[in-house]
Amino acid sequence: MTAAAIVVGTGLLPDGDRDRAAPPDRGTSAPTAAVPTTTAPATATPTAPVRPSPATSRSRAPGTLPRPSRSPAPPPPPPVRASGSVAVPSGDASPSTAPTGPIVLREGSSGPEVLELQGRLRQLALYTGAVDGRYGAEVRDAVARYQQTYGVHDDPDGVYGAATRASLEARTQQP
Repeated sequence: MTAAAIVVGTGLLPDGDRDRAAPPDRGTSAPTAAVPTTTAPATATPTAPVRPSPATSRSRAPGTLPRPSRSPAPPPPPPVRASGSVAVPSGDASPSTAPTGPIVLREGSSGPEVLELQGRLRQLALYTGAVDGRYGAEVRDAVARYQQTYGVHDDPDGVYGAATRASLEARTQQP
């Protein structure tokens, strides 16, 4: 190889010709390599060959492109387990039995019991709102007025408890 480089570098080629690629007016010639010509247009630029990385060159056949690497899917999270204890109340009461005794109604309650309460308060002209089965602020204020007017102090103000129910049912008819 060295001899060939010297021969090319000195310009001594067979047939006594000088290196044709070297500029004639510089006085020195530089080694050149022949570039193969193609039938591509003159504006195309040659591209450097893509060299595979060491990691991918072993896993593919020559002349094929490297495959994108796929990461394995992360493992699913471990199952969540709840822990704790459940307290069972002592006595005969069980959580599945219905409450006994009169139902206590207060603001936010709704249903047929509230419809009855609204009807009874209307009989005494303490409630003038809609009879819609909703225990709102207007019903609460009417119950509080009833408690104050008739001296019912065993239930909180505006709450239709056992004492207020007994007193109101004694003074009114079922609507």
